[in-house]
Amino acid sequence: MPGSAGREFIRWKDEHMRIISSEGDFSTSWPTAYRSKAEIAVGGTGHRQCPDFTASHRRLGERPARTKWMLADCDAAATGRNRSPARWPPFSRFFECACRGASMGFALGLFSILPAQAISLAPNDEIQPFDNFGASVAVDRDTIVVGKNGDNERGISAGAAYIFEPNPAGSVQWVQVAKIFGDSIENFDRFGDSAAIDGDLVAVGATSDDDVANSSGAVYLFERNSGGADQWGQLAKLSASDGGANQRFGSAIDISGDRMVVGAYFESDLTENFGAAYVFERENGQWIEKARLLPANPAPLDNFGKAVAISGEIAVVGADAGDVVSGVVNRAPGVSYVFERNAGGNWGQTARLSVNEESDSFGVAVGISGDILAVGAPGGTDGSLGSTGAVYIFERKAENQWEQTARVVPNGAAEGDAFGNGVAMSGNAFVAGATGSTVNNFLAAGAAYVFERREDGQWSQVAKLQLENPSGQQGFGGRIALGGDKVVGGILDFSDAPSVSATGSGAFAFQVPVSPPPPPPELDIFSGGDDLGGGWYESSWFGFYNTNFDPWIFHAEHSWTFVDSSSSAEGMFLFDLSSSGWFFTGEALYPNLFSFNRNAWVFYFEGTSGPRQYVDLGSGEFFDQQ
Repeated sequence: MPGSAGREFIRWKDEHMRIISSEGDFSTSWPTAYRSKAEIAVGGTGHRQCPDFTASHRRLGERPARTKWMLADCDAAATGRNRSPARWPPFSRFFECACRGASMGFALGLFSILPAQAISLAPNDEIQPFDNFGASVAVDRDTIVVGKNGDNERGISAGAAYIFEPNPAGSVQWVQVAKIFGDSIENFDRFGDSAAIDGDLVAVGATSDDDVANSSGAVYLFERNSGGADQWGQLAKLSASDGGANQRFGSAIDISGDRMVVGAYFESDLTENFGAAYVFERENGQWIEKARLLPANPAPLDNFGKAVAISGEIAVVGADAGDVVSGVVNRAPGVSYVFERNAGGNWGQTARLSVNEESDSFGVAVGISGDILAVGAPGGTDGSLGSTGAVYIFERKAENQWEQTARVVPNGAAEGDAFGNGVAMSGNAFVAGATGSTVNNFLAAGAAYVFERREDGQWSQVAKLQLENPSGQQGFGGRIALGGDKVVGGILDFSDAPSVSATGSGAFAFQVPVSPPPPPPELDIFSGGDDLGGGWYESSWFGFYNTNFDPWIFHAEHSWTFVDSSSSAEGMFLFDLSSSGWFFTGEALYPNLFSFNRNAWVFYFEGTSGPRQYVDLGSGEFFDQQ
């Protein structure tokens, strides 16, 4: 065979099709959640075919060596295309498909990926009509938040929010671990109108809270283990320093570490219902309002603050009714604004984003991850098709300079899809809802699409998400969240939809094939590692590891390990591929690790490998892992 080690290229085609091509042998892997039929196409570069080939499924082991799994269903066809490389996430189990030909120049594999399955999130109490379970959703790693702004337990439509985590045992994949309330909610506060999560911190908006003035709004903050182990205790209740009637403070929320941005799109201090956004920061355990964000040229009825997002020291605020077209009735395409925190701790506007297109509602939904932000424009057109919708990608190319780098539309976009009505970002991926999409002949049942940024900077569609039993006018995708490889969507529908048991609302979780966000490149998570060359380092406490596989490391004893981007030497989350489990440890803890699979602290006997030896510090049980 010409060539030796294969060079792998991956992209997405159509809705659920992955294309892989390479020079020489090729192989790839995909999570078991996406059951596949492999259609292996083997051939030359267009001038020669290769009928002599073999193909097989293999299960991924702890090291590059594989163990045979099963024979693939393969069909031969000659073709050839090269695409850009992609990385793979740390799912609990992978399968690999390899194809080897005796005299081929390169190979092409087509893998038909079935849509991700919707997992219904079921609260412990019964959902009643107009409870609005799914009014808001948020997800980070393995924690999901679902708002229910019509809950009546603490008063008529006082509201509630639910926390879900993976079920360590049993057939139900997600289980409720907490139901939380604001400590002062009362009738019609609508606690649960919005929600956000980052790590152990949860924020929930109550836009009709009237402690300051009628419907001035409030945001409640909760933290895991506050008030006791596995408890979600309230940390604070926040309102705007200039709160007034009908401000709707808390209509949108986002959290990034110790910073939070809150939208109040009915704020009317400057002009009627112009809107505002507020930045809060945690200092010495207290949440302090640091800035009131306003655009340079405010205008009435712009809905500034309708959508907000924050990443580090950058915040983006949508005003979906802004940029009024002079002399044209009902023409306000929308605009979004970028604000950044300077070295002195002050926030200021650094960019005003708009698009040269006759589309309404640009800025109705926004998301940001690092120096990349996404803005939804559900009124965007695609040729002669109206309101197909689009998501616009902007990247920071220099200080205070943001450039539009992509206009993204899903495969098979149709008129009235309203793609971009909901947007969320995580790492190098975003999810966007198409609330007007027709599914199984149900109008406006809604769908959501996941896109991932390839190494060449282009965006590829990696999944289409929809409910298995949709009904008309559900508008799935308008309330959407993305955290790593988890997507959560909520629906509010009063048409007795079969998929939500005639309750009129619901929330659903999906697992999608996207790469996790990489750790910051400058982060020295292992504290004082000595550079040994060739990507190998030696840590004084964590031993030998290789960093050539970012965001993975290859550890001399722990083998393939993914390091979560929130990690530092003080505390890190590690995904161990061989054990399919998450661990928590740190410089002051290691070789003690908290095993999330076992829900217990374990002690690792350093120097052991193949198998590694542990003891469960809770039960005293000794156990091995490959």
